[in-house]
Amino acid sequence: MFESKNISLVQICEQIHTGKMQIPNLQRSFRWKSELVSSLIGTICSGLPIGCILIRECGNSNGHFSPRPIDGVILDKPADPEYLILDGQQRMTSLYSVIYSQNPIKFITKTKRKIEYYWYYIDINKALDPYYYLE
Repeated sequence: MFESKNISLVQICEQIHTGKMQIPNLQRSFRWKSELVSSLIGTICSGLPIGCILIRECGNSNGHFSPRPIDGVILDKPADPEYLILDGQQRMTSLYSVIYSQNPIKFITKTKRKIEYYWYYIDINKALDPYYYLE
């Protein structure tokens, strides 16, 4: 049975950070480019929707999925997740990294020879100004 719940972004980020929310091991790693992350931040600051995420409650068993933390999450010890992100992993990895994590986002260049690290800064006054438009 499917349910629609409203969970705050902070609650989701806390669950990701503690390992209570993970992704199935079969999902690809984080692959977004910096431009997509910037665009996602702009969408949120503009007050526009970013779509739904699909989460599966694990219960006492992870079913047929072998879980792993999203990219950028470092757990002190392995955690059994309560939830698995089935759809929306790229968005949630981006948002967790930008809003909650203390670490920069790691991007691999097209040639896969160079790793770049990015920090994102949000001007709160501009983000909350309904008349300011992001490019």
